[in-house]
Amino acid sequence: MNKKLIAAALTAALAAPMAAAHADMTVYGKADVSLDSIDTGGTDSGSTKAKSLYGSSNSSRIGVKGSEDLGGGLKAIYTMEWGVGMFNGTDLNTRNRSAGLAGSFGKVELGYQDTPMKRLWTSYDINLEHVGDLGNVSTDNNRYDGIQYTSPKLGGSWTIQGAYTPDNGTADTSGASLAVNGMAGPVKLGIGTETYKMGTGNKDQKTNRVAASMTFGMLMVNAWYSKTTDVGGTANKDLETTALQAKFNMGSGNDLRLGLAQAKYKNDSDNKATMTTIGFDHHLSKKTFMYVDYATTSNKVNGTFGVTGGAHGGAAAKTVAADNDPKAISIGMVVAF
Repeated sequence: MNKKLIAAALTAALAAPMAAAHADMTVYGKADVSLDSIDTGGTDSGSTKAKSLYGSSNSSRIGVKGSEDLGGGLKAIYTMEWGVGMFNGTDLNTRNRSAGLAGSFGKVELGYQDTPMKRLWTSYDINLEHVGDLGNVSTDNNRYDGIQYTSPKLGGSWTIQGAYTPDNGTADTSGASLAVNGMAGPVKLGIGTETYKMGTGNKDQKTNRVAASMTFGMLMVNAWYSKTTDVGGTANKDLETTALQAKFNMGSGNDLRLGLAQAKYKNDSDNKATMTTIGFDHHLSKKTFMYVDYATTSNKVNGTFGVTGGAHGGAAAKTVAADNDPKAISIGMVVAF
């Protein structure tokens, strides 16, 4: 009997440090669901309607992240995240997943992650995951396999993040992405550059992007500029996007969002569009809010830009034919955990 008690005590003593080392493991996620009235701007074709109601799951997700203290200021870190289809979507599809090391040098991670260039979209888009987010009028908002490095804070607020994507056995398909983020006085500023080889015989696709955010009391204003040359590896197919957004805190948990963006291909003056958005959020708590949004895109003759792409997904009607002007009204809610 005494031997059993001693064995149990030893087991508990050995297990306690391991439990403490992993005590910061976190399960997190969010459910973002909406009912969208979408008009592609076209006409009915067979069984496909130009205007319909859709249930959308907008980047809903679940994940687990944490670390293990290795001693000497070094930690092992990990993240595993899955997309969740709240309606008729794909459950547990791949989102950000990585493992690595963190310390005074910053952190190094291997896995499938948002690129630094993508984070210059997701971190500066007031309308992210709503209809009319900036993913509708830009490109290179991706995740890739590879290695990423994130520096510690430099000069109090600045971080450098770089990523490299290997070719994974396909010739001329590697890529590199670099971004710098920090505070320039009262302005939050992000600058990035990215180059991807698009395969043998194709041009390298290159993107440069700058984003800024500034808060004036109850008003936040974001500005965004992005240019991608040789889109998809096609020579002289250059996409330029500019955007200006604002969010006003109206008090009592209410926010008003406004946005205006323009996208145009430099090699085709008729392949351009202007996207306008307006949205309203009502916060029920720190992690739960309801929203209503309206977004519309005015395309020129060769423009095919939409309003339901980007991180707002699940609607098949997001495909837009040239010269059509899509619009959408979205009513939904977000519950984060």
